[in-house]
Amino acid sequence: MRVKGLLKIAAPAVAVLIAGCTTGTDGDDGAAKTLTWALDKADELADAWNPDHKLTAIVGMWVDEQGVLDEPADHPVWGLFYTSDDNSDGYGVLVHDDGHTDSGEGPPPEVTVELGDYSTEDAEDWMRAAIDEMENNPDPLDAYDYSVLVRYEAWHDGDVAFVYFFEESEKDTDYDVGSWDADEYFDDYYALVILDAETDLVIDW
Repeated sequence: MRVKGLLKIAAPAVAVLIAGCTTGTDGDDGAAKTLTWALDKADELADAWNPDHKLTAIVGMWVDEQGVLDEPADHPVWGLFYTSDDNSDGYGVLVHDDGHTDSGEGPPPEVTVELGDYSTEDAEDWMRAAIDEMENNPDPLDAYDYSVLVRYEAWHDGDVAFVYFFEESEKDTDYDVGSWDADEYFDDYYALVILDAETDLVIDW
């Protein structure tokens, strides 16, 4: 197990995609806040941005044990990040817990390999596998907040899911859609489980 303060793993960078003018949509607070729910919203916006796009990163900030956005007080959000087919442009969508979105375009991210097709069930599997692995933690906390990052990693030659464990507290997160950088929110994690995103097998922890 790798626990912050004992052996830190640097959070993989998710490059800033959203710059300049941003657009938004209204919310739908009654829906389940799953990955599929967020992808449906984000993909529609990405289609309008550029029909020839690729999804290159998924970020879930403050999800629960089932991979669903957590309590509203934590200001949870799904971040879906895209590039054009030729990797010349980037586009990002933040889907907030009440269903409203912020989106905009900017430079492409550092990783432009297209992700596989993932859904709500995959997010549930990532969380289950990571939490099961953490049962061996010799110094567990009483409760956790979770975040997840999924992107292609060349060192694994495949898609990787990074599940971050934080000490539970109110995450009054202030997302700046104009300069959104996931690394800013991964500084204080307690532990990290790294999974093969397609198979849910643990790579490291």
